[in-house]
Amino acid sequence: MKDPTIAELKTTCWDSIKRMQDKKFSLTAKHLLPITPFYSKLFATYGVDAHKLKTVDDWKTEGLPLIKKATYMKQWKDFVPKPSPKEAREIYSDLVIGKTEFYAKALFDNKIAREVKEYFYPKMIAFSAGTTTGQPTPFMITGTQKQKMNELMKEITGYLIKLYLNNVDTKGMNLFPYAPHIAWHAVHAALENADLNLCTAAGGAIKTERLVQIASDAQPNILCGMVGYLKHRFLPMAISAKIQLPKRTMFVNGATKIYEPERQKIRELAAKIGVAEAIVLDMYGASEMKHDLLPECNEHSGYHHVMPLANIIRTVQTKGTTNEYIDEYNFSNGGFGAIWNIDGGGTILEGYLIGDYFDEITTEPCSCGLKTETIRGITRVENLGLQLKLTGMVEEKIKGTRVNISELRAKVLAVKDVDECQILVKKGKITIKVVGKGTKSKISELLKKEEYTAEIKETKIDEILGEKMKFEGIKIE
Repeated sequence: MKDPTIAELKTTCWDSIKRMQDKKFSLTAKHLLPITPFYSKLFATYGVDAHKLKTVDDWKTEGLPLIKKATYMKQWKDFVPKPSPKEAREIYSDLVIGKTEFYAKALFDNKIAREVKEYFYPKMIAFSAGTTTGQPTPFMITGTQKQKMNELMKEITGYLIKLYLNNVDTKGMNLFPYAPHIAWHAVHAALENADLNLCTAAGGAIKTERLVQIASDAQPNILCGMVGYLKHRFLPMAISAKIQLPKRTMFVNGATKIYEPERQKIRELAAKIGVAEAIVLDMYGASEMKHDLLPECNEHSGYHHVMPLANIIRTVQTKGTTNEYIDEYNFSNGGFGAIWNIDGGGTILEGYLIGDYFDEITTEPCSCGLKTETIRGITRVENLGLQLKLTGMVEEKIKGTRVNISELRAKVLAVKDVDECQILVKKGKITIKVVGKGTKSKISELLKKEEYTAEIKETKIDEILGEKMKFEGIKIE
């Protein structure tokens, strides 16, 4: 079952994509999950016949739970299917290309054994950043999935270049840290579709001073990196060095949430080095989704699911649980993101709760023409420290009042003269550490109408950045 191209997602109705998703899910449940140790045991525990699972709705109907990251971490090796060579060939013939084509290729094409191996068996280990747990979590990616990620990222880049940088030479600069995470590898693949890929990396692989000099010499007009690194390290150093970049430049954020005031900050800083028109876009991905990444087409578009046959994404409401599994949940229009991997072997996560909060998933056509799913209003819950709590609300209770911490940070960042802020929640108390002279009184005024109080401390940027590349704008202890 061939993945639709971005061009095809403009002409294919969502109902057709949904039918293909259901077909892939049904085949995955039938063939792969029974030979995956974790799910084989789960089905036995809950008395579920995998052959009955035709759609994701059946996951709930049959009484199957959602899986927590903490559960996965304890036994991550058991989430990898282990077919025998004979089983692998039989499953591949049914799941991927059909029996007739499989046997024809087996007779005349000696590459079929390689295809089967690349589809099922791990080729690469990627790690989550470990923001929530303090321990990076491994996810196994197959050769086929790695290849698909490379192809998807090149296609996304080509799409955005046509929208924003058409008719000019494009030069891409990767400012993600070089590490065994998906982000650097995905961006590296994406920039292969630029006219020149500078093949750079941040985070110690190349010092920021040197990266600034490379940018000055090479004049990239596509820069990809985490917003915290861009606004606190790279762009300020570029300003100090008095370099100039192309008048029209695209900045792409990933791995952390970007707030609207931060987009504006990127534009303001970029203007000081000659960028008259800065396009600031975001991209959403999670290690658990492997080769599936969702881009914005413009700053307010939401995140487009341009590889819908890699994962089924749903939102759920749950009160959480202290058990290994989450048995009490309901599918909803808006809630915590849950995924079902439906594209090959390696780590397989079905009914897995990512934990990030999605305001809405819509299938309404976008102004750019895409008719696929679009996720709106993503709050990266790992940054809020709520993933293990799963209260069902992206909030903390402060002296009896529920406070949306993510929304509070967005409001503080929007205050005039605030350069950065970090919100600390500890034992029911809020501390706002703010960078920006004379901003304490402005924030106090902002909070006057709220039903809670917060301690406000003016500080210096170096005191809250720390050594990590991934800036923690919110810390809940």
